[in-house]
Amino acid sequence: MELARFVEQVEHRQFPVVWPGQWVSGRWLPAKKGATQRASVNPNTGTTLVVVDTDRGGVAQAAAAAFEARRSFGLTPIAVRLDYLRRFRQALLDHQTVAEAILRIEAGKPHWEARDDFYATVKYL
Repeated sequence: MELARFVEQVEHRQFPVVWPGQWVSGRWLPAKKGATQRASVNPNTGTTLVVVDTDRGGVAQAAAAAFEARRSFGLTPIAVRLDYLRRFRQALLDHQTVAEAILRIEAGKPHWEARDDFYATVKYL
């Protein structure tokens, strides 16, 4: 799933969003046949927001990839890591409206609380 498609679905309240698997090492890892389906539900309305198919193999691959990324990232010079955080922070700010909408929809937060949570997160980056 492309970011633009995800943003469009959130902005137009086209639910559920169906993930094609897990995002692992920069690519979608499709779930195997017979995977367990997990859902995120809006606590206010009971609407299913996101559906993800998961399986043990995919979770194991994701955990192994995360462990390897942590190891290799630890070898990255601090200046480069700080630049990644600055770019991540800017990406969040660039998508503030969608990030706040997700907080409101998924967690059932009022607009002011979603905005405050968003800025609290950005502040620490």
